Amino acid sequence: MGNISAPSISGSKEKEMIRVAAYCRTSTSHDEMTKSLENQVRHYTRFIREQENFKLVGIYYDRGKSGLTKEKRPGFQRLLRHCEEQKIDLILTKSVSRFSRNSKDLLEIVDHLKELGISVYFERENINTSDLKNKFFLTAIAAIAQEESRTISEITKWGFEKRFQKGIPHFQPQLGYNVIENKNASVVTINEDEAAVVREVFERFLGGMAKVEIARLMMERGIKTAKGNDVWTGSTVDKILTNQNYTGDKLTNKTIGNIFEGKSTRNIGTEKQYLIENSHPAIVSRETFQKAQANLEKNKRVSKQPAKPPRKFSLSKRVICGYCNNNFNFRTQKAWSCRKRIVSKKSCISEEVPETDLFEMMKTAIERRYGFSNMKDLKRALDDVKHMNRNDHFEYKRLMYFSELEMLQEAGQAKNDLTIKGRDEIEKELQQFEEWATKIEEDRTYRNQAIEWLEKVTSIERFFKELTIDYLRAWIISITVFTKEACIIKWFDQEETKIGDCRVPENVQKLTESIQQPTPKQELSEAPKQKGVPKLNQAIEEEVAVHETNPTTLFHNVKKEFNLYANQLYRQVERKKDQPKIRTAAYARISTEVPHQLGSLETQIAYYTYYILKDPNQSLVKVYADKGVSGTNTEHRAEFQRLIEDCKKGKIDRIITKSVSRFARNTVDVLETVRMLKALKPPVEVVFQKENIRTLDEDGEVMLTVYSGLAQEESRSLAESVAWGKRRLAERGQFKTKYARYGYEYDEDENLVINPEQAEVIRRIYRELLAGKTTNQICNGLTEDGIETARGRKKWHSTSMDSMITNPIYCGDFVYQRYYVTDTLAGRQAENRGELPQYTIRDHHPAIVSREDWEAAQQIMNNRSENRKGSKKRPHDRQEFFNIFHCSECGAPVIHVRSSRGGVHYWRCRTAEKKYVEETCEVRGFREISMEHTFMALLQEMKNNEGLRMILGKRSKTMPLMTTNERG
Repeated sequence: MGNISAPSISGSKEKEMIRVAAYCRTSTSHDEMTKSLENQVRHYTRFIREQENFKLVGIYYDRGKSGLTKEKRPGFQRLLRHCEEQKIDLILTKSVSRFSRNSKDLLEIVDHLKELGISVYFERENINTSDLKNKFFLTAIAAIAQEESRTISEITKWGFEKRFQKGIPHFQPQLGYNVIENKNASVVTINEDEAAVVREVFERFLGGMAKVEIARLMMERGIKTAKGNDVWTGSTVDKILTNQNYTGDKLTNKTIGNIFEGKSTRNIGTEKQYLIENSHPAIVSRETFQKAQANLEKNKRVSKQPAKPPRKFSLSKRVICGYCNNNFNFRTQKAWSCRKRIVSKKSCISEEVPETDLFEMMKTAIERRYGFSNMKDLKRALDDVKHMNRNDHFEYKRLMYFSELEMLQEAGQAKNDLTIKGRDEIEKELQQFEEWATKIEEDRTYRNQAIEWLEKVTSIERFFKELTIDYLRAWIISITVFTKEACIIKWFDQEETKIGDCRVPENVQKLTESIQQPTPKQELSEAPKQKGVPKLNQAIEEEVAVHETNPTTLFHNVKKEFNLYANQLYRQVERKKDQPKIRTAAYARISTEVPHQLGSLETQIAYYTYYILKDPNQSLVKVYADKGVSGTNTEHRAEFQRLIEDCKKGKIDRIITKSVSRFARNTVDVLETVRMLKALKPPVEVVFQKENIRTLDEDGEVMLTVYSGLAQEESRSLAESVAWGKRRLAERGQFKTKYARYGYEYDEDENLVINPEQAEVIRRIYRELLAGKTTNQICNGLTEDGIETARGRKKWHSTSMDSMITNPIYCGDFVYQRYYVTDTLAGRQAENRGELPQYTIRDHHPAIVSREDWEAAQQIMNNRSENRKGSKKRPHDRQEFFNIFHCSECGAPVIHVRSSRGGVHYWRCRTAEKKYVEETCEVRGFREISMEHTFMALLQEMKNNEGLRMILGKRSKTMPLMTTNERG
């Protein structure tokens, strides 16, 4: 578990065996997330088993589930139930956001678990809920996790909107089209076989055929729906008829999602919509589509009664047709019928089965299973249900499947090897197991109900007299129906009992197989990766046009946002005629230069410009904006530094910014900057809109301390979460660098391949080193020949050269974590000398130099390093002159030069000292003692200057007197 220690829990259990479970979750189910889930499961399984006083209860997980709700996560629900049953003492999880992204749910669950005596340990945040002092931090981090989800959702939505404005829609798979996801857009082509079906649906509907009749016709011809189902309904046809995509136009934002409830509602003007004309090939004409809409409107029935909620039946989704494998639906007269036959009697030969007949077959099956000749059989039936309730703990079975996947990964076993199951086969078995386990979990209510009833039953006669379908559901998990007298009962232990003749006629079997054959599709070639805005459909001659269905310009959006903030965040005071306006500046920042964030910066600038100019009490100084700069420190933010300097010059009275995290993510920087601004004469106020903090208020600094701490923690946690995931992947040999090193580049499959031009430079470096040249000589030669560095610079430096020569990437090896971040906020890195584990893959990619040449180069570098150890000079202790002076000739910094003579320090222009080929400077160096003498002479001259003494005298009256110690 990395470098963390095993968490402990309070109470006497510390000396006993602690029953430990872990919870893992991924938000999507694609391959990368599946591997991440395997990674988490493997990590916690090994860690728990390595602890002497830990007993592994199980690894609970949810794949492809959002953390915003707890109801739709079966693994999480099972974990909580086992906690209620007192089977667990401690829960381990990767982070707060993995456990839950809903702050309300999280805190309620943690509090309830504490009442049960159960602790939760969040590894990334190093928080153990058994410690009372962690409550505040957990509350804060939970709020951050929830806000992060909301922000990601808004950024994604914003990115789609910008693409919509450029005429680049997003497509979901649909009947009639082949959709290929490109990095820049969805590329859409017509599937001619399916398009013919779509055109026929429109033609028949406009010809007077009802939607249900069209659905029946499609089923009888064996045509599948967009999702590959063979059951059509009137609503299936309705979705085709109302799909505007078939005209070649795309209407965006039809629905609005609520991420915290997991629901979507129809967009009735709440959010902006775009109609993108000619965005893809049309299947039907616009005229045909409009006629269909007119007919649908004319045929629409308006119900005066409110819609009733759907009824739930104990056998819903558990009665299956033995002929076509579709579900049975409950019909009138208390009968069940195949949903496929409901639409078309020709599509399935099954018959309607009264619920009384289903009940009789279920009774017959349970009587065959247990006999019920005496009370012992009744007790055996009760014990079976109790045993399932006690032992529905399937986590070990899941671990078995993950172990098989892990062994397959480590062995590199080919899928076509008949001696070992392939990955696809294991994952299929795991999926089938999950489906069964989910049903068992859903049926727990019926088992609890049956146990309570059976414990009161005193005779066999009473058992059959009081028996109902709901009670039978405690044992029966599904029923496959053939006729009124024939079915297959599947029990909770996956055993089966056949009632009657369950054979499928040969002619029906052949018909079913022919219908289930997938509709042939055109062969799809991978969409070309394009730069810029791709041409979605080059065959379309019309120009793509984008229309806002409810036009709103950026200015109106800004105005709307201003009105939302105005009452809450801005205290407007009537300005007197002689009262000067408040000189107001705004600060905005984005951390990257990706397109959607650049657009966000433009929006912020427009918003603050309007916000300040709108108010008659304020005058706009400037909107200061930094792009592509981290907020963890203020040193590299040029606009932020310019803003502070203008405040010191008295040009600004108030600063407005979106949030504390936009201003800075470093608590010390925030507080120091705000205090400095408050100390100015007159003081400068900072207004943080999101947190509603004004620094000149009495409680401003207290609130600012809390929020700035949260912003700093959010930045640190995010960095640590990314690092955690990379380390876990590295353990399994799955890692890569963010950027390809000099000499390499990534191909389309993101594999490292050799860059021929740069590779020749690398080989030259190694040749010259092995021939005896120093790194300085090699650097000068490359600079003189006009060869650019990896960053496109003309000068080569020996420090970067040393790093290139010692990097094993050039002999084909990949080493993860050669360096690590020592300070997230400062962004400092250090060489990894054993502080963290390193991971190496030999022959990971093509080598540029041979392993023999690389090892010989390392020997040369080591020998030179040993020779230099005795000649190292002690660094200069005094720092007053560093980063102060610049050369009057070329403008380069004046740097400290180490002297071979002890105690003598020299300073010289950096360009002159380094003797670069491209740039030279002839300014000579000078001793540090000369600089000190010159500085003292300047002070003496200032002291003797009468005019300067008068100015300083006036200034001293407004300054506090210095103490004797301060003068000395």
